Parts: sequence; structure tokens; C-alpha cells
Amino acid sequence: MISSLRMKLLTVVLASLFLTVAGFAAEEDTVAIIRKMLGAKRIEISPKIDGKLDEDQWLNAAIATDFIQNSPTEGASVSFQTEIKILYNNDALYIGAMMYDKQPDSIARQLGLRDQGLNADNIRFVFDTYNTQQDGFEFIVTASGVQRDARLSDWNFNAVWWSNVQILPNGWSAEIAIPWSALRFPTAKEQTWGMQVTRWVQRKFEFDQWALTPKGKANPMKYYGLLTGLSNIESPVRLAFTPYLTTIWQNDDRFGNTDAATSVSGGLGLKYGINESFTLDMTLLPDFSQVRSDDVVKNLGPFEIMFQEQRPFFTEGVDLFQKGDIFYSRRIGKTPELFYSAPYLIDSTQKIVKNPSQSRLINATKLSGRTNAGLGIGILNAFVDNTYAAAKDTITGVETRILTEPRANYNMLVFDKQLPNSSNVFITNANVIRGGMNRSSNVTATGFSLNNKKNTWNFSGSGAVSNVLYPVTTGSGDFDASLGYKYFARINRTSGKVQYGISRESVSQRFDPNDLGIIFQTNFASNRAFVDYYIFNPWKIFNNATFSLAGEYAQNLGTGLRTVISISTFSYVQFRNFWSLILGTDWTPVDSRDFYESRDPDRLYLRTRYITSFFGLGTNPNKKISFGLDGYAGTTPRVSPVIPSNPWSGGGIYINWRPGNRFTFNAGTNFHGDFGDRGWVNTEDDGTIVFGRRNIRNWSNNISASFVFMRDMSISLEGRHYWATGQYLNYYVLAEDGNLIPYVNYPGAHTFSFNSVNMDVVYTWIFAPASVLSIGWKQNVISEDNAIDFSYKNNLTKTMNSPQLNQVSVRVLYYLDYYLVRNRLARKG
Repeated sequence: MISSLRMKLLTVVLASLFLTVAGFAAEEDTVAIIRKMLGAKRIEISPKIDGKLDEDQWLNAAIATDFIQNSPTEGASVSFQTEIKILYNNDALYIGAMMYDKQPDSIARQLGLRDQGLNADNIRFVFDTYNTQQDGFEFIVTASGVQRDARLSDWNFNAVWWSNVQILPNGWSAEIAIPWSALRFPTAKEQTWGMQVTRWVQRKFEFDQWALTPKGKANPMKYYGLLTGLSNIESPVRLAFTPYLTTIWQNDDRFGNTDAATSVSGGLGLKYGINESFTLDMTLLPDFSQVRSDDVVKNLGPFEIMFQEQRPFFTEGVDLFQKGDIFYSRRIGKTPELFYSAPYLIDSTQKIVKNPSQSRLINATKLSGRTNAGLGIGILNAFVDNTYAAAKDTITGVETRILTEPRANYNMLVFDKQLPNSSNVFITNANVIRGGMNRSSNVTATGFSLNNKKNTWNFSGSGAVSNVLYPVTTGSGDFDASLGYKYFARINRTSGKVQYGISRESVSQRFDPNDLGIIFQTNFASNRAFVDYYIFNPWKIFNNATFSLAGEYAQNLGTGLRTVISISTFSYVQFRNFWSLILGTDWTPVDSRDFYESRDPDRLYLRTRYITSFFGLGTNPNKKISFGLDGYAGTTPRVSPVIPSNPWSGGGIYINWRPGNRFTFNAGTNFHGDFGDRGWVNTEDDGTIVFGRRNIRNWSNNISASFVFMRDMSISLEGRHYWATGQYLNYYVLAEDGNLIPYVNYPGAHTFSFNSVNMDVVYTWIFAPASVLSIGWKQNVISEDNAIDFSYKNNLTKTMNSPQLNQVSVRVLYYLDYYLVRNRLARKG
């Protein structure tokens, strides 16, 4: 129950914030923005997309030139001139670009995979087709001919379009065709789009713009130019199918399955444009066998590890579903709840012969888009069937099934309304229903982001309520409900050399979005403040720099006790020679109260104050060999004669080698040492909470390499060895006041050596637009025991002789676009 005084104080704070927002929202923009314009020319015959701007269609087209340097020096003259022309017809939008360069032999043109960041010059086009200054379609072509595309709100957006480049004696040229099916735009007869064109000169780290966007502005799209002259264009039928066929050979004896097996599977993806604004995406029996392996680590903390989403269906077109921060797509098709427990649920005469590491995802559907009035709508639904492990009796030969994950339906619904000044308001709902007597949940979140007319201030806030249904333990078939909430509010200056703000976040103990989302800490309230200072243009020895200072004061909601006070600094500078340096500190000036490490929300652990410092150094990435270094060190003070100080340190080195434009090799190694870490070990049957003091050492070695045979054919390798060891020095009992008392003659032993090895090799051939043949090999080893051999060679040899997964897969995916196929057939006819 919130006290009357706290309620009054909260009311005053919210009222003050509201009046502040009302005040800056009423500000008028005193400086008129003059937007550049370029007219597109309608043509009848499409130019050949060969990178040569020699067709007659280009002769009379309007030219966009007079580019301006944005970086390193805003407003400076560009090193080389750029010229842009735009044509269109009923089929596509065509772009011709000429990038002059006095030293064409020096043009950076590294080859690589599509959508990969490369050491290469590029030309970039952004089209704000609804001219709302809130989103845009981005198309990039490098001087080596590699494509990248995105939406400003969805960096995983992919479209099918065509481009080609030519290296010329006076620079390089590019020719691009973007079919109307790759874009979303209004139905108006006459259209005006926001447009930006930029050029990147890699060797000079120079970023040139057609329409200059001043640095430090919250919304650069206000300064975009305009593309005019588009008339009588219609969105074509947007219908595409992507059938696939996969063959997998697998031998997985990590969890008892020693029999190699071969399987053949197929599935289908569908993308359908319901109208010019909304798109339906569906996947049936998806295959993710060639998705890169997760970077597994030894987790000693109280919170789960969050893994990056790498499955294509769940990375593209999910920007709307991120609203409210209650969506974590890795929950769908996750590792079954009883995956690791299955080997312990069988009889002594049985052995596990099948234990799927992913839940059985049958289908997933998402519908998303935005109306002409700025209303975004997103719907996502996925169905996961029962997932079973199989155990075989070694005497009778009878197989039995073990349910490791029950069937479930995952559903999300989102509404997001764009408002003036790049503001918005949203509401979203996440719902998970599981079969049988298993938990289900419903989470609703809403929020807003308001900007003043100058886009110099932002006021944002959000709130969410979760309702989790648990089966009661009496076996009556009933469910109990658990309600929880969270809220967040922030006001900050978003423009200028000096930016600052304050925020408050509060999460109740029972807030639980984890069926379709993820959260780490609950039962807290946190108040934060920050100030950032930017040097945008070259000054003395710097190209640019950022300096930040932040502070936090947090409390436990249940008790009202202060949990942490922290102060942090961060600095980043780029020097004139394109080297970069990072420096920072984290400091807690007083002891903290930790309500998580004990694994009991009603028991706190007193953490000693600490200070830590870190740095990072990177060399010029333009060089054939570049490298980076980082390091950190920190300590806590001595607590008592039986609890000494806890120092830690670590660092790493990372090397990038590019001997030519086709081959890239990266390697990195890092070490972390925590010498005297105190943490939870065990909770005994009588409720005694046991902590241990331990020396923790982590090593991680990573390599990646790629070779590009031609623009659409490559082979890539990703490898990682992670090794963690823990030596326990002392054991303690956690006292009621949060202090540690020596546990004499503790009977347990928790020393460990944990290893994880991943190897992913994939050959890729894009044999037709968006059609891919890929061959992959995946190896995964996870081992753990309580004997440590500090010889790296001996440890790695032992690890590679442990049970492991080896998988070879061949996958063919073919892209069929209705509009393109129809046009091809019409031309043949």
C-alpha cells in the first residue's frame, strides 16, 4: 500500500512532468527548414541494370547534386562530387548514380554477404514514402556491388531488387531497380516522398549527404529532401512463396542419443500484401537447422541468459511487436522445459534415444502494416505442438515417450498510432495458452512518446500488467491467478551538444511476462539521471567524441530499503587517424542490498561497495590488418578477517585481417578473472542459504572467416570455445541481516570446469533472386565436471572427446514472386 505522503509526492511529480511536456509541446519551430527537391521522370522502356548509365532514358532526367559533408566536418565541402537521377514506370523505380573519384584504384570494394557491413564505399537511398518523417525504406549498394536494405524501424527488412555497379576511370557508377512490390506507399494519384541520398567514402571516413541533417538532432528525417513527380503508380499484387526442402544427417550423443539419423523435411513460407499497407507472413513447418549456434556460458547468476534471435521469420517485420518490451521471440520454439531433465526421468534399464532440443513449432503467422493515417497494426500467432523425448528399454526394446514441452498457442496484438512531431502512442497484448494443467498468461502494455515541435525534448512513458494462471497444487484442476505491474517514465533533452534527462522505473514483485517476454529484476523502483556531451566535428586531435555521466538510486519495493546507489562515466573519442578510445568507470560509493542473489525474494545479501574501470582501443579499420584491445579492473574493500577484498580483472584482443577483397578473417580472445567472488551456492532442506567465495576464470576464443567466390556465392565459418572454471575457497551461511557467517565443515563440493565449443560452417549460393542453396555443418560440445586441468591443451582435448552434436544439412529454398513471374510470362508471350 502506498502511503498518503508518497501518493501526494507522486502526484506532484507527474503533474510537474505533464506541465513541462505541455509547455514544450506548444513551442513553435522558429527556424524554417528548406527541403531540397528532385523530380522523378516517367519512362516507357526500362533501362538495363548493368551499372552503365548510357541509355537514352537517363539523358533528360533531373540531376541531384550539391552534396554536403556531414562527417567528419558538418557543412564542409565534399571530397568528390556525386550525381543522382531517378526514373520510374509502371514496374519499378530506377536510380542512376555517378560517384566521381580522382583515385578509382583506391575505392574500397570488399566483397561479402548481403546485408553485411563491409570495408567498402557505398551509395545509400532512403525513401519516406508516406512523408511522415517517422520511417523509411533504405537501399544501399557498395562499390563491390553488394546489396544492403532495411527499414529505419526494422533493420532486418529484406526485399528483392536489382543493382549493378561499374568501376570507371573517373569513379564508380551504380544502377538500381526497385520494383513497386518492394515498397509500401499511399494510393494517392500524385505523390511526394521524403528522400535522402548519402555517400560513404571508406578510406576517408567521409559521410556525404544530399540533404544535410545537422548533428545532434533527434529526428534527422525532418531535414530530408523531397522526391516529386510520381504519378499514377499502383501497388502491384504482392504475393510470394518460398518452398524449401532440407535433408539433415545428425549424430547427437550429448544426452544419450548415440544413433546417427537422416531426415528429410519440407516447408513453406508465404508473404501476401493484403493491400498497399498490410502484409501477411506465414511459415509452415519452419526449418532453423542452419541458424548459428548460441553462445552458451556458465551461468552462476540469479537471472537467465538472454540469447539473440537469429531465425529469419522472427527477425524481420517484428518492430511493432517490440512495443512495450513484453516480447522475446526466443520463447516460441524454445528449448523444452524438461529437455535437460529427460535423462533423469527414466528407469535404470532405459536409455534416451530421442530428445529434441527445440519445441516443435508447427506454424507461425504475422500480419503487420500501417494505414495512411499512421495507425500501425500487428498480429502474431504461433502454434507449438507437444514435444516428446523417447526412451527405449534396453531389455524389452519397448519405447516410451516423455512430454518435455506441452502444446501452446502464442499470440500478440499491437496498435501503434503515429502522432505529430514524430510522437506515438501504443497498446499491445501478449497471450500464451498451454494445453493441460500448465501455466498460461496474459500481459497488456501501453505507452507513449511525445516530442515537441522542434524535436528537442521527449517525454515518454509506459506501463504493463501481467496475469499468470498457475495450476493449483491440490490436483483439483483449478488455476490461481497472479497479478503484477510495471511502469516507466522519462523526460530528456534529445538535441544539441548537451543532452540530459531523468527517468523512473518500477516493477512489482509479481510482474511476470516470461511466457512470451523476458524480465530479469522485479520488486524494485529505480530513479536514473544522465548528462551527455558531444563533440560532433573535428577538434584538435579528435574527429568526434562523447562524454557521459549517469547515476542511479534504486529501492526494494517490498521493504522500501535502498538497494543501490551507482555512478558511472563513459567516454568515446575517435582520433584524426581513425583510431578510437573508450574509457569509463562504474562506482557504488556505499554498500548495496541485493534481493536476488539469495534466490529468496524475502532475503537480502549485503554487497560491498566497489569501483571498476575499463578501456577499449581500436585501430583504423581501413587497414588490411586492424586490431582492438580492451581491459578492465576493479575491487571491493576487505569486509572482515574471514572475507577479504574481491578484486577482478580481464581483457581481450581482437584482430581483423583482410588480405584481399574476397577473404576476411577475424579472431579474438578474452579473459575474465574474479578472485574472491561471493555468490549463492545452495539452499539446504532446512532453509539455510549457503554462499561460497570462489575464484572464477573465464576464457573465450572466437574465430570467424568468410571467402566470397563471387557476389552470390560464399562460404563462412564461425567457431567459439568458451571455458569457465570455479574454485571454491570458503563457504558461508547467509544471515538474516544479509551478512555472511563462516560455514565450518560444509559437506558440499562445487568446484567446476565448464566447456562449450561451437563450430558452424555454411556454404551459400544465391542461384536466383532470394533463392538459396546452402550446405551447413554444425558441431556443438558441452561438457562439465568438477576436476580442473589448467592446461589449455589438455582441457580442449578432453572436451573434444566428450559426447557431442555433429550435423550436416543441405537446404534448398526457392523464391516465387507472383508479380515477377507474371511479367516474365507476359514478355515471353
